[in-house]
Amino acid sequence: PQDGPYAHGSYIFRIEASTDGDYPEYPPVVSCLTRIYHPNIDTTYQNYCNNVCVSILNEWNEGTNSTLEDILQGLMFLFHSPNLDDPLTSNITSDEKEFLKYVRISIEGGLIEDFDQEDIFEMNYGYKRYLMEQENQYIEEGEQLDDHLVKILTREPNYKDLFNADTLEFLMNTTSITHSTRHNKETIANS
Repeated sequence: PQDGPYAHGSYIFRIEASTDGDYPEYPPVVSCLTRIYHPNIDTTYQNYCNNVCVSILNEWNEGTNSTLEDILQGLMFLFHSPNLDDPLTSNITSDEKEFLKYVRISIEGGLIEDFDQEDIFEMNYGYKRYLMEQENQYIEEGEQLDDHLVKILTREPNYKDLFNADTLEFLMNTTSITHSTRHNKETIANS
């Protein structure tokens, strides 16, 4: 998303619609593969099977004419308006100000105590890309980067912590792998 609490974060979702006749009678399985601090997405226990609470999936029934595009719209809505009143996971704060602080920590990288077994979040790769774009803009405009931004930009993410092994394998075997992703796979394999 470009705005809202999750601005400049990037998240990978898997949407599985059955091709053997179940879809559209039954809703597809929607899974978030990226670790996230969100009340309506539960990735805390590596349960990557239908770990997203989107109202369209809960209200799905035969003849609703709901589409995959409707699901994508529902996901975008979750990023702009997370529902703190009906959380999917119990370890999210209900205090809005504290919640927004923790969302930024989860995107920028940092510690959120009592969130799950791995309290430290690596910087979100989408946020890092955004910071690099900001860096390029500063350079083009001839401005100096402040020390904090330089420190953030020079940290490398630990992809083993960002994704579980199955997700890494899935991402690395996708036909649209870029050269830089192949390089990261080699780096991970050599770690």
